[in-house]
Amino acid sequence: SSTLLTLSGSDLRDDKERVMEEPVSDVEFLRLQNDKISFALVHSLHAHMSYVKPSF
Repeated sequence: SSTLLTLSGSDLRDDKERVMEEPVSDVEFLRLQNDKISFALVHSLHAHMSYVKPSF
C-alpha cells in the first residue's frame, strides 16, 4: 500500500499514521480513502453545479 502515499497529500499520510496506531486491514483502509475521495468529488461537483446553474 505504499502506492497510496504517492497518490496523496498530507491527508492520506495522516490516515496511514493513524492506521499504524490502531491496526486496520488494508481493505478497510482503502475503503475509507475511497469514501473520502468520493465525498470530495461529489462535494466539489455539487459546488461546481450550483455555481454554473443559471439563477432566475
